[in-house]
Amino acid sequence: MPIKTHKVRIYPNAQMRQVLDAGFGYARYCYNQGLELWNVMYESFVLTGNLKFKPNGNKIRDILVNEKEDWQFSFSARILQTAILNLKKAWQNFFNPNMIHSKRPTFKSKRHKRQSFTTDRAKVVNSKYLKLDKPLGQNYDLIKMAEPLRFTGDIKTATITKRGERYFASIAVQVADQPVPQFVESFDIQAVDMNIGHFNANAMSLTTITTRILHLHSKIKHYNRQLARKRKVNPRNYWSHQYAKTKCRLNKAYLDIVNLQQDMLQKFTHSLLADCQTICVEDLNVNAMKMNKKLAKNLHRGLFGRARRIIEYHANWNHQLFIKADRFYPSTQHCSLCGFIKTREATGGKQTLSGDSINQKHQLYHCFNCGANLDRDKNAVDNLIAYAAGLTAE
Repeated sequence: MPIKTHKVRIYPNAQMRQVLDAGFGYARYCYNQGLELWNVMYESFVLTGNLKFKPNGNKIRDILVNEKEDWQFSFSARILQTAILNLKKAWQNFFNPNMIHSKRPTFKSKRHKRQSFTTDRAKVVNSKYLKLDKPLGQNYDLIKMAEPLRFTGDIKTATITKRGERYFASIAVQVADQPVPQFVESFDIQAVDMNIGHFNANAMSLTTITTRILHLHSKIKHYNRQLARKRKVNPRNYWSHQYAKTKCRLNKAYLDIVNLQQDMLQKFTHSLLADCQTICVEDLNVNAMKMNKKLAKNLHRGLFGRARRIIEYHANWNHQLFIKADRFYPSTQHCSLCGFIKTREATGGKQTLSGDSINQKHQLYHCFNCGANLDRDKNAVDNLIAYAAGLTAE
């Protein structure tokens, strides 16, 4: 049975704001305490080779539970349990060879722009209020939710997050598996060609760098300069009221960008997968492409990785086939009509962002074999469809 997560904004009152803020600090404290203990045990295990010192999640949890201070009993016990569980997953990701970008777990900071804690005993009351589990002797109020829970099933976990001055709850629900849909009148294959600033599919496109997003990026640049100036003028005691106010504005600008991007990607993915059985997305080596200093900033804003993850899990939810094209498949260099592939040594050279060396137009693909003049993005989409179908260009 799949688990689906609904992220919804919540509106806690003054009392619950204090409770949530204290919960963020307690979860951070438990995580840092567990990480410090884990590091000590791991170093002892490496030096001695004694399995008694080999750390794991259960050992760390039991030690922290047995050494609880009196003030810790005023917090939910589930916060400590889930904090150590997250620490265990972080170490597993670090040692997993498939997680190539994972880093060794580090200590969490109270000044990080995103504060959170997780509990597995939360409930939804009357479909519009969130009820958190409380320790003995405490009395918690219900927290109003911005919208009802979208999914029906057993609530597994609830992660409370604070970004800027806004609070969110990510509620994971175990739902019943949906039957395989029957596509009667539909396109068999959809393909997505990802470019800087826009995505192209069979019959739709998406602009990922809009005027509103560019305006927010300019505000972020301005706020970062203000904060850097304050730190430079007073390097030892720069955390003033005005600094905190500017930092809050910076976090709000970042949050607005994330929300805008998430909204457009979700709507695009929903329209994309509405009437198809197979979806094909190209796999790009974004880290290598970022070595180009002229394109690094726009590549970072291109949303390639996030879009692919959203499309993949939506396709899995709906029992649709997700195909990730080979990273070295030349979808941009292929002619979708005759199968001619542009190479560095061939006439005109490879198709680059400024076209080939003869027809220097970004949007034009000119085939030097059959003489066809094709739209660059439409040609790449047709090649990805052929790749998903297992067909040659002919």
